[in-house]
Amino acid sequence: MRSGTCPKCSGTEVYGARNGFSLGEYLKVSIRPHLEPWTRGGIVPHQTDDLWHYLCATCGYSETYLHDDAAMAYVREKWVRVTPP
Repeated sequence: MRSGTCPKCSGTEVYGARNGFSLGEYLKVSIRPHLEPWTRGGIVPHQTDDLWHYLCATCGYSETYLHDDAAMAYVREKWVRVTPP
């Protein structure tokens, strides 16, 4: 989508916006750590304002990209990696 072409319908009417969706009342987005269901206590999220949303105006498909190196490092450390079968 970042290239201007939709991977779902091959449409080229793609639009992008930094923090284009409202995820709360604040300007920054909280990237939360992975928490197991039994986890209790406080969490320390990473705050970023570099989350881009892309939307295809032809079919409505959307994608979100994080363009923040520190936030990506946080995700690598705090989230669970999904591996292919």
